[in-house]
Amino acid sequence: LAFNLVNGIDVEETEERIQKFALENRDSIAANLARAQREERMFNYRLEQEKADKEVQRQMYLQQLEKEELARTSEKSSIINQLATSNQAARDILAQRAITLKRSSMRRQQEESSSHSFRSHDSALQDHSWMDQAHDDDFMDVDGEEFSPLDDQYGPVDGFTLRTDYYDPISNSLQNVQVLISGGYSATFAHERALEAAFTGLTIAPLTGLSPNPEAAEPQ
Repeated sequence: LAFNLVNGIDVEETEERIQKFALENRDSIAANLARAQREERMFNYRLEQEKADKEVQRQMYLQQLEKEELARTSEKSSIINQLATSNQAARDILAQRAITLKRSSMRRQQEESSSHSFRSHDSALQDHSWMDQAHDDDFMDVDGEEFSPLDDQYGPVDGFTLRTDYYDPISNSLQNVQVLISGGYSATFAHERALEAAFTGLTIAPLTGLSPNPEAAEPQ
C-alpha cells in the first residue's frame, strides 16, 4: 500500500483499501493509540523522576560533604582544647576520641541507610500511584457497558480431546527439570495450549479481503 501511494499507482483504490482497513480495525487502532500514549506518559514521568532523584542525591552529597568538613573542624578544635586543658596523656585522649568518632560514624551511616530506605519506599509508592492513575485514564466502556477484565471475552475452545500419550520428546523431557516443575510447568498444559492455538487459528494469517468481524462480513 505504501509503495503504491509513494509511486502513484492505483492511488484511489489504495486509499479506499486503507480506509476500509481503518474502519475494520478501528477498535484495535484506538487501543494501540491509547497504549502508546500511556507508555509515553509513563516514560516521560520516569525521566522526570530520575532527574528529580539525581538532583536530590546531588544536594544530599553536597550537604554530606559540608557536614563532614564541619565535623572535622569541630573534632580538631575539640582535640586541641582537650589536649591543652586535660591532665590525661595525649595517647589516651587520642584513643578515646578515635573510639568516639568511630561510634559517631557508625550511627550516622545507620541513619543515612534508614533515610535512603524510606526515600526508596516513598518513591516506589509514588510510582505505583501514578501508574494506577495512568491506567485509570485508559478505562473505556464497551458498547455502553462497564468493562470487566475478568470476564471471558472468548468462547470455550473445544473440538478436540486432550490425550496423555503425545509424542513430544522436548516437552516431556522438561518434566524432569526440578526448577521447571517447581515453577508449575506441565507438559499436559503445553499440549493443551498448542491444541487451543491450532483450533483457534492463532498461527494462521486471515484471508485477504475478509472482515475480521464475522457479523460484518458481506454475504457472498
